Amino acid sequence: MGAVNDFDEKVGIEHVEQVHTAMGTQALDDLDTIEQTQSGKYAWLVSITAAIGGMLFGYDTGIISAVLVYIGASLGHELSSNEKELITSITSGAAFFGAIFAGATADRYGRKIAIYVGCVLFIVGAILQAAAFSLAQMTVGRLVVGFGVGSAAMIVP
Repeated sequence: MGAVNDFDEKVGIEHVEQVHTAMGTQALDDLDTIEQTQSGKYAWLVSITAAIGGMLFGYDTGIISAVLVYIGASLGHELSSNEKELITSITSGAAFFGAIFAGATADRYGRKIAIYVGCVLFIVGAILQAAAFSLAQMTVGRLVVGFGVGSAAMIVP
């Protein structure tokens, strides 16, 4: 029971992984530390975009509560409780559907494109909200932001 099986040894087999760096191709064993590898500008751009995508939902949820206090004058009348509820909740409802469609987008075009789509939707929705002068426009802006937030929340993690 304590005997070692000598037949399982794989003598003479060597697997060397190659790493492509800015300085050329090196064997993985030649790199002593992670600091010897370099990230390009594209990797940084994708990383920052992914980080922003993760912050979208928290930012949007936190900021709308402060905005609702002052938004009534900009939309032409003091908002009722039902209108405030609509403005707040439409984003969460749209995020549900944005997350569903984000999976299909990521499967078809890749995660990076899906992250970019989510961020663009968020930006477009934010512009619509900033330019809104009626409840309908604000609701549409919140709807578009919800699609972006749901998309980013689905793809980024």
